Amino acid sequence: MRKLTATLIACCFTLGISTGVWAEAANKVTFPINSNKYTVNGREKNMDSKTFTEAGRIYVPFRYLGYSLGAGEKEVSYDISNNTAYIQLNGQTIVATLGSKFLQINNTDVTMDVAPLLRNGRVYLPARYIAEAQGYAVQWDASTNSVLLSKEELSPNQPKIATKKIQSETDILIVDIELPVISGLRNTELQESLNKQIMFDATQNQATHEKQAQEDKLASQSGEYPFRTHSLYTKYQTIPTKDVLALIILSSDYTGGAHGSNYRQFFNIDVKNGKLITLKELFKDNVDYKQIINPEVAKQIKASEESGERFFFQGDLAFKTISDTQPFYIKGDYLVVCFDQYEIAPYASGFPEFEIPLSQLKPYMDDNIVSLIK
Repeated sequence: MRKLTATLIACCFTLGISTGVWAEAANKVTFPINSNKYTVNGREKNMDSKTFTEAGRIYVPFRYLGYSLGAGEKEVSYDISNNTAYIQLNGQTIVATLGSKFLQINNTDVTMDVAPLLRNGRVYLPARYIAEAQGYAVQWDASTNSVLLSKEELSPNQPKIATKKIQSETDILIVDIELPVISGLRNTELQESLNKQIMFDATQNQATHEKQAQEDKLASQSGEYPFRTHSLYTKYQTIPTKDVLALIILSSDYTGGAHGSNYRQFFNIDVKNGKLITLKELFKDNVDYKQIINPEVAKQIKASEESGERFFFQGDLAFKTISDTQPFYIKGDYLVVCFDQYEIAPYASGFPEFEIPLSQLKPYMDDNIVSLIK
């Protein structure tokens, strides 16, 4: 679906003026071309500006896209001082900055095909990436001359996710942690194990940062260097796809120096059978999945470098193969293969991710896995 009418699918939107519209989550949203109306689950709603096309792209008002995906009125904003637009949506913080092709979703960079632009006092951004991050498929509907955002209804096996916050602030360390707490998973033993592991990892991480902050503060008193307050932030993202739940935990810290560090944990849960899924288990027993994934990653790296969107290490540090424990997650119609910062690219390239269509992988995939996601 990614290649289908590519210039039309790369939809964009602008920040509009608030008019008291309420938020409503939807399974189906349509934005017709040259219209100030849109529909949510078949109900027609009004906008204060019209959609339009330019250079083969369809532009949709930013604020109303946020509303249609479930954001509240106060959760969509624009900061004119730094030319940045924000959406708070389903536990995600989405940030887009004028002139940058990187959309930030919970501090993870997602590469867009165009940079946000400003026109007539409004910000225009690619819509597809935000919609897809929320689990929506984005298509061009020729029958209605509209952009269509659609999402399958969640499986009844999907568990509920609550948020546990751990917050503190001292003169040496700022801590702001949000952790997922899983309930309603069929396998209660796995549920308890995951909740305990996530909490244990977070508290250990906090203790490590507290110790380091104290040591750095003490060392700075010798006068060799000034002490800068350390910080630790943790957020999470959930991506449900039928009977699979991807759970991603992102931590960012600052302990001095030019910039902080970012690192992630991935859990891919078969919610129907109550177990974790490894990358190897996605494929049939006789399939060498590395020989399928490696060429696709290499091809996307080459395309990204040729376009100038992102740069990767060369020579001995260049990408050669995925690992036996390669991080990944399922997002709708795609397998997303993930790498850490500095693993195959410099810091400025963020977390490299490579989306591979499941339709391309289906002949090699385990039938039980296919039934979980389709």
